[in-house]
Amino acid sequence: MLIVLASCYDEAARFWVENWTDGDVTLLTPDDLSKIGWRHYLGSLQDSTAVINDQVISVEQITGVLTRLPCVFEQELLSIVENDRPYVAAEMTAFLGSWLAHLSCPILNRPYTDLLNGNKLATSTVDLCSFSSRNVCRNPTSIY
Repeated sequence: MLIVLASCYDEAARFWVENWTDGDVTLLTPDDLSKIGWRHYLGSLQDSTAVINDQVISVEQITGVLTRLPCVFEQELLSIVENDRPYVAAEMTAFLGSWLAHLSCPILNRPYTDLLNGNKLATSTVDLCSFSSRNVCRNPTSIY
């Protein structure tokens, strides 16, 4: 399963996920982190779980991550009490930084210092073939 970590307002990411035809791809947004079932154990991937499409899965099922989210913005956390949003956003950003750093799968746009999505992608078109289960790329997809 491929994961696109992006803002709920990222229409390009949503479009890409909805139109991807070569395998299982899903969008993961900050709101998903509030769902029951997340487990992150340092040094124990087999016991760690994520909540993807409202289902708890082992993180070992994740075959790749494309990170388009620089941090969790409090404006996305509409299900959180307004006064708590800045704190929850900071905690979610820290959690995602650790979670991404400990995944064993390939990560495109790996976290770097204080940004979850590392350095901005160098080009406006990214060849996402390396995440394809068959490593066949028919049409590279523009994601910016």
